[in-house]
Amino acid sequence: MSTPPERHDPPLIFDALARRRVEHMTVGGLAVGFWANPRATKDTDIIVPTDDPTNDERLREALGELEAEPLPLEAPGARALGIRWDLEANVERWLTAGGVLDVMREVEGARPYRQMRDRAEPTSVFGAATVMVGREDLIAMKLAAGRAQDVVDLEALLDRRNLEAQRVAQRALDRDLLVLAGEPMELGEPVDPCEREVDAIRRVLATVGVRPFNTALARGARELRDAPDGKVSELAGRSLPMVPDGLEQTAGFVADAATQMEAAEDSELELVRDRDRAPLWRRRERTEIAGRLQEATERVEHLHAAAERGVEQLRTGVAEIEAWWTEAGARAVEVIAARREVYRREREHAAQRVRDAPERSPAYVTETIGSRPVDAGARERWDVAARSIEAYVAQHRDEREPPLAPPELADRAARGTWARMERAIRAAGIEPPSLGQERDSGLELDR
Repeated sequence: MSTPPERHDPPLIFDALARRRVEHMTVGGLAVGFWANPRATKDTDIIVPTDDPTNDERLREALGELEAEPLPLEAPGARALGIRWDLEANVERWLTAGGVLDVMREVEGARPYRQMRDRAEPTSVFGAATVMVGREDLIAMKLAAGRAQDVVDLEALLDRRNLEAQRVAQRALDRDLLVLAGEPMELGEPVDPCEREVDAIRRVLATVGVRPFNTALARGARELRDAPDGKVSELAGRSLPMVPDGLEQTAGFVADAATQMEAAEDSELELVRDRDRAPLWRRRERTEIAGRLQEATERVEHLHAAAERGVEQLRTGVAEIEAWWTEAGARAVEVIAARREVYRREREHAAQRVRDAPERSPAYVTETIGSRPVDAGARERWDVAARSIEAYVAQHRDEREPPLAPPELADRAARGTWARMERAIRAAGIEPPSLGQERDSGLELDR
């Protein structure tokens, strides 16, 4: 190919890599787009193992299929200056039928390939299969590089809004750990007693990797399942270790400085062009331009220094988070797992009470919906109502409180159980005046 292809077609590249079974991970702009906000990128970046001759041969076959030609790593015109493409370099740049492809074997700040591969995410890009480098490893690469675009990418990677979908999905998996086999539907969805704390820890650990934390939580849940009540209660009563601050705010400051620096550099370059275009005899104009150029240069240097300080703060923050996980992570997992186990056992007890409710109805059940009917159809509806009443009382009422007092407005789980109870009672053909009056006291519930 004598001229670069105008199109940027990553799927064409990934399909060739897949056909030749090339071991690789995608990094660079495509990875940032996968883990955060999609951004424009003109090339495809991959990293391959450093010590796999068989994979190197497969890569050469894929490059042949893509009609690849080597490109200089430097700006156009580098070859005219005697700068040659180095076959032994850790980065190879290729011009392919699918656009520019950068092949890296080592990346500054990155872990060894095999460690990163274990944390990578199989996915597809525009329908073509690839493996995306893990988010935490991508952050490490961006921190090590520290260029303006890398800093802007860091803000997107650390933005909590870009992590929310992952946290929502993980919360659902957390709740699955609390679900009992064959539990009565009247109990409703379980509520993670540590959801807020776990969310905070995941947000902080996003820079260094959340997977070990999630794995440790699941393992802790299994280990405590058969532990004595006393041990579980003792662990649950311990305080959680202080969690360090997240890095989103610092990342935002650094990205803002980097963005301003790019704009300032553009202004500086334009002033240099103005100075060079101005005739030598127009001294006043050249002097004015020189003054503005000096100010622009000083601003660029100031912003560059601010961005560098911010990147250093991010590196320090990442180190502190890694140290926290090493020193206090196990204790945090232990406490959270124990508090969840306490909740699970309380839920198990509540489930048994709900199952027994129709046959062993407490007084507040019969006072609310009357005695159990003889008719089979009416009795079935009555049983559902009885179980729903017991589900509310067993989960949300203290023994010292009136059993059927309405829940606090802020307690969403209790409100949901209360609403299900009301629907079940009305389905049984009963409209107890006390419930309607209680609800009119200021609590609004959807039916």
